[in-house]
Amino acid sequence: MSDEKYMRLAIEKAREQVASIINCNREEIVFTSGGTAANLSAIVTAREHWREDDTYKREKGLIITSEGAHSSIKAMAKVADVDILLVESEERLTGENLRETIDNLTFHQRKR
Repeated sequence: MSDEKYMRLAIEKAREQVASIINCNREEIVFTSGGTAANLSAIVTAREHWREDDTYKREKGLIITSEGAHSSIKAMAKVADVDILLVESEERLTGENLRETIDNLTFHQRKR
């Protein structure tokens, strides 16, 4: 068996194992080369899903994250043409910080 074929089989086996653990279809499991690629993939996927509604086709989405978020989040927001709202927090965004931020959004911001 070639190295390439062995790697493909190993990835498929890992995909099946992860899917069984989190109870989803293996086709829903995506592996990336690292955190930056994963962040870009998640942001673009969320943006495209959000823009499926014709109401938002020409509008920017809104990402809420902590000031301490990985630099790729901030950079990818620009690439994906979405706005970013940074929440003041100690190193990580807590549920309480997020809830307070969402509660203070305008109606229009909540739709984004």
